[in-house]
Amino acid sequence: RPALLAALLLGGFVEGAAWLVERTLVARGVVYRPPAVGDYDAYLRQRDPLLGWPLRAPDARRDASGSRIVPAAPDASAPACLSLYGDSFTFGEEVAPEAAWGNLLAQRLGCRVANFGVGAYGSDQALLRFEANRADRAPLILLGHMAENVARNVNQFRGFLFASAALRLKPRFVLGEGDALTLIPPPDLSRAEYERMLH
Repeated sequence: RPALLAALLLGGFVEGAAWLVERTLVARGVVYRPPAVGDYDAYLRQRDPLLGWPLRAPDARRDASGSRIVPAAPDASAPACLSLYGDSFTFGEEVAPEAAWGNLLAQRLGCRVANFGVGAYGSDQALLRFEANRADRAPLILLGHMAENVARNVNQFRGFLFASAALRLKPRFVLGEGDALTLIPPPDLSRAEYERMLH
């Protein structure tokens, strides 16, 4: 009986340690765990048909122009001297609007710097967001890019790159004849097709 108790305790310890290691690896994107499908139909209704995300729901962090709120130049109708497009680093995801580098740049330049960065964007989505933003009349555009975007640019499903519970499908470009870029829109999958893709 002492041997059986010891084996049970050892087994419980090994099982618990394996569970913790697996959770850590999933959280860091090392091990793939398919996200919950959730309300896929609601996702399809809310997603941006060109960019994938942001969803069409209101975002309190953005002004009427779609830019991140710029405390140094809060009038969304004022012309911008510079517009920023890119990912969460461009947006300044981890800081308050006052500390975002776009706002600090607006303070230094003395003009509005519109920040259209979106978390988890690839360079492809940032370019498409710029091209679709007909209201942006800034004379200078900055397109943020970092090495991680290379993987984002060839991928259409965010969950393959980083563990996330969010449903995120995106467009991508492929290089065609004569070095022309061809847009591949976000996958238009039925719920059953999406579930098959996950597993």
